[in-house]
Amino acid sequence: MHARPRAARPRLAALLAALLALLALAPASVATAEVGGPTPMLLNGTTVDLPSSEDTVWLRIEIPAVDPSGLTAEEFWGATNLLASRLSDMARTPAPQSVMFTATYSLLPGSPAAGTQSAEPVQVAVPANLGAFGNEAAQLDLTVHRHGVPAWQTTEPMYSAGSEVRQTQVATSTFGPVTYELSAPRVGVSVEGDVVVWDGVTGGSVGVRATDAFGQSVTRTVSLARFGAVTFTNATTSLTTYVGVADTRRVAVSGATASTRYRVAAGDLGSFTLGTTASYAPAILGTATAPGTYSVNLEAYQTAGSGEVVLGRGVVTVTVLPYPVVSPSPASIQAYVGRPLDVTVLLSTDTSVRSVSGTLPAWMASVPTLPTGTSTETSLRLSGTPTAMGQTSVSFTVTHGAGTTNGSVAVSVAAAPVATPAITAAVPSGEVRADGGRATFHVEFTDSLSQGAPVNVVGLTTQAFTVTGLVAGSVSSVTGSNGVYVVVVEGSGWTGQDVVLTLAPGAVTDVYGVPAAGGSGARSVTVVEPPVVTAATAATATVGVATSIPLAATTTSAAPVTWQLVSGQAWLTLDGSNLVGTPYVVGTHQVVVEATDSLGQTATGTIEVTVGAAPQAPSWGQAPLPTVPLTAGTSFSLRFHATGNPTPQLWVSRSSTAPTGGLAALVARAMPVTLPAGMTFVDNGDGSGTLSGTPAAAGVHEVTVTASSLSGDVSYVVRLEVAAAVPPTTQPPTTQPPTTQPPTTQPPTTQPPTEEPTDDPTTTETPVTEAPTESPSPDPSDDQTAEPSSSATAAPGDDDLPATGANGVVGLGLAALLLAAGTLALVARRRTA
Repeated sequence: MHARPRAARPRLAALLAALLALLALAPASVATAEVGGPTPMLLNGTTVDLPSSEDTVWLRIEIPAVDPSGLTAEEFWGATNLLASRLSDMARTPAPQSVMFTATYSLLPGSPAAGTQSAEPVQVAVPANLGAFGNEAAQLDLTVHRHGVPAWQTTEPMYSAGSEVRQTQVATSTFGPVTYELSAPRVGVSVEGDVVVWDGVTGGSVGVRATDAFGQSVTRTVSLARFGAVTFTNATTSLTTYVGVADTRRVAVSGATASTRYRVAAGDLGSFTLGTTASYAPAILGTATAPGTYSVNLEAYQTAGSGEVVLGRGVVTVTVLPYPVVSPSPASIQAYVGRPLDVTVLLSTDTSVRSVSGTLPAWMASVPTLPTGTSTETSLRLSGTPTAMGQTSVSFTVTHGAGTTNGSVAVSVAAAPVATPAITAAVPSGEVRADGGRATFHVEFTDSLSQGAPVNVVGLTTQAFTVTGLVAGSVSSVTGSNGVYVVVVEGSGWTGQDVVLTLAPGAVTDVYGVPAAGGSGARSVTVVEPPVVTAATAATATVGVATSIPLAATTTSAAPVTWQLVSGQAWLTLDGSNLVGTPYVVGTHQVVVEATDSLGQTATGTIEVTVGAAPQAPSWGQAPLPTVPLTAGTSFSLRFHATGNPTPQLWVSRSSTAPTGGLAALVARAMPVTLPAGMTFVDNGDGSGTLSGTPAAAGVHEVTVTASSLSGDVSYVVRLEVAAAVPPTTQPPTTQPPTTQPPTTQPPTTQPPTEEPTDDPTTTETPVTEAPTESPSPDPSDDQTAEPSSSATAAPGDDDLPATGANGVVGLGLAALLLAAGTLALVARRRTA
């Protein structure tokens, strides 16, 4: 069944929309009846939307069937529970696997009402001849929803203060979207979507039509009333106020009237409120309690009808600053009579200061300084020269962003300070030369204002000072500047008292002409006489032996003298206060040394240095044979010779082992020695000694000859074999006179010792010798001796002295001298040790 569309455009549009909706919803609105057979489907859905003016619906039901033939449309629709009188346009459309039945169904008049809906069951019975499924049936519910025309939600007229006005239109519909259009065109008015745009139109009215999806529409008249715009002078208005100041800050606008109102659209004003000035401008009112920044969006608006029209918008930023601090620094000024004053008083560092004024004493001038550029300081420079002592003040007024602040700076004028010298010696105490010298002083002037810093003076010359404590002397120079000076005193002689430098009061003035005070300073002196060399004038040394010659000098200085070798030998050098070196040649040399004290005073001394040969232990040059044959009653002379440095002394003893070891040998030598009767021994003083005499009786005697010196000793044992005297042989007289031949004495044949004697004092070498051969019949009238030949008694080149005799007194005296010499040598060695 199908209701034929009417020619009216609303009807066709509604039907088209309904059809589109049904097709879109068909897959989701399939109704099924589970009865074991084919399932009839209401393809246009179970809900049908109708405009308020439509009374029929178009039904379409498709039923799957194995054999779709044999069932008419009237038979199908007759099998439903729908009233045949309300069905029309019934039709049957076969398909390959189904059959579709359509019809138009008329609703009851006025049912359902516009904006409501109703449900009617549709019972469909499937005849058996549709297939092998039997007589199946299904029931579907048909819901009909009737939609009224759109309803306007926007009813207010349009108000504006701008050249372009835009108002959104709102109309509601229960079916589909709503579109908007002008009911009649007008220049300057258009519709953009749901917005009516007035562009350059001063006012008037237009019709606006709202249409739903069925084509149902409703029209309203929109009127436009224009107000004058309120313009904020600055897009962002910045205001500044101060903590604690009750303030009203006006925001500059134009176009405001008595009807203009203001409100905060966004932001927070803190402790401030928003008000309106007498000229209808907005104002920020209140007293800030803390520094900070507040930013708000303001709107200017006017009531219109039941609404409001925004006339303008602006941003306002309020900055709250700390209250400007005005505190003079320094708060008081000290000035002095006659001394120029130039001081800058810092008043404030607030950048809002606009002016400074002050009331000054007659002698003072001022120059204010305000914040400029990067400087934030407000100051007052005060200058002038006070003429009298007393108390005064400078009053000032500072005008700043928060108002004005008054204050004052106290000025006290006192008498001018006096420069005072401090005179100190560069060296407070010390030694000076006896012939005069230099004393240096430091002079520095300060006053009560300089806080220890020096102050300059005028007129400081050498004549400004006096000097005491010198035999003759004066200030030779004054150097320096800016209150610090060096004064040099030259003297040709010292009294031994302190040297005092004095500056008389008023001798100089400061740079302002105020006389300076006087003062004095002292330098304690100790007069030092030139040094005196006290070292020995003679010294000895030995070749090859390290020598140290001490130097000595007296000085009255506390510091020791220093030495310099003026002239001498290449082998001598200075080591502190000693001349040291090792001589390499024998001789006598003059050495000149110089002593210098701490003040440069000098003294010289000459030392005669005698260099002797190197020490050499005694050794035998050539000695008699170990065994010497002698004859009682026959004189003899044996010479012993030793070499060494110093020259050794020779002595004899009767023991086979002589004492050795320096002093012991000297003491033993000094003891009286008893030689065989008729024999004596003499030390010749040249390293040789002679044993001589006439043996009184036969016998064998061992005599030890020792050569001794400080360098050591060496001994030699001689065996004296004294034979008895042979009486002379008497021959009988003959007729002829006897021929007498002188006896021939065969000198003893000696052989050199097989080994040289050594220097070891404890070892005695005994050379091998042959006894001398005497004539069997010596002539007693001959004066002969038992002295060995020269080959056995002296080395070639030795100066052998003739044999001499000595009595006991001479030997005892010599022993005493040797004992004394040994004792002195022992003492000397201990001291040097």
